Amino acid sequence: WRQLQWNLDHHIIAECQRVAQEAKAIVDDSDDSQLWFEDYGVGWIRGTAKLSPDAFIQMALQLAWMKDQRKPTAVYETASTRMFLHGRTEVIRSFSKESLAFIRAMDDETATVSELPFFQTKKRSVFTTPQQGERLQLLIEAIKAHNTYTREASSGSGIDRHLMALRLVMKPSERAEIFEDELFSRSQEWKLSTSGLSSGDRFIGTGFGTPYPDGYGINYLAGSKILKFGIESKHSCQTTSTQAFKRALVQSLREIKSMCEEGYFELSKAVQTEEQVQARL
Repeated sequence: WRQLQWNLDHHIIAECQRVAQEAKAIVDDSDDSQLWFEDYGVGWIRGTAKLSPDAFIQMALQLAWMKDQRKPTAVYETASTRMFLHGRTEVIRSFSKESLAFIRAMDDETATVSELPFFQTKKRSVFTTPQQGERLQLLIEAIKAHNTYTREASSGSGIDRHLMALRLVMKPSERAEIFEDELFSRSQEWKLSTSGLSSGDRFIGTGFGTPYPDGYGINYLAGSKILKFGIESKHSCQTTSTQAFKRALVQSLREIKSMCEEGYFELSKAVQTEEQVQARL
């Protein structure tokens, strides 16, 4: 091969210098780090807790966000549509009324179950406060809802790629009320943007940037005995911090594990008590 010499004028040279400075500013603003969580992994989640690992991690991420930001947000997770010809991705809208009920129950020990949105349409609980057994039931419901949406998104029944295509083919003179609706716009403000890979035992780590200046971009890999996260936010944002989110995520993962262990014990005792009462009748 031979080197090609380019004749550059002052305008091209100035543009190269300008974009180099812009690229450096973007890199310098990136607050990125990895978290290798080694307390447990897929083996415990699937084998002992008997829960879906991906949905479990999504609930931990949402709980960590609540601890970090003190308010919920729309959550983006990538779904693969490779079962279709030329299929690529769809959005899993991970944040749901079920996940909100769970993270509120985990985050606020003083809240009564009747105050939680999920239980406003459910039979009144025997607990007056969200005990561990109650929290476990909320987690199971949140994971069921997440798994249902995941299946729908992966099988072509998601909504976001379809609506994006409709918006792209609209003529300049056309309008649709849904695209002008504030709630619809807010539902796509994915300040917690996530994507998971299937195996975390061999990869060292992966990651991507947050799509919003006041959000987080998180990629994760779930191994048998380890959970790996690549987390990115912006130094220029005063309300986010990658290190703070890492601490909140570790705390959330540990709290959920303890809750599951205590919750299953509580529920098993409740079943035994019910059987004893029935035996006396």
